[in-house]
Amino acid sequence: MSSITIRDLDNRLTARLKARAAQGGRSVEEEAQLILQCVLEKDESTTLASLASSLFGVDWGVELGAHPAVEMREVDGLED
Repeated sequence: MSSITIRDLDNRLTARLKARAAQGGRSVEEEAQLILQCVLEKDESTTLASLASSLFGVDWGVELGAHPAVEMREVDGLED
């Protein structure tokens, strides 16, 4: 097994990690391993487009009809 050292870890983050480990009955090292494992084993093929589609795709929205055509109007002060 490998080991890593994380320097300059924010004190608030360390406290949250310790609290989460205690809540789960694990050591801080076990909790850090679990977090890393969960994050790194997620599907790495997720892209911004696929995420947006899953959040806002056809299953999660409303179908809008075409906007009716509007006639362009003249604007004072503009020349061709």
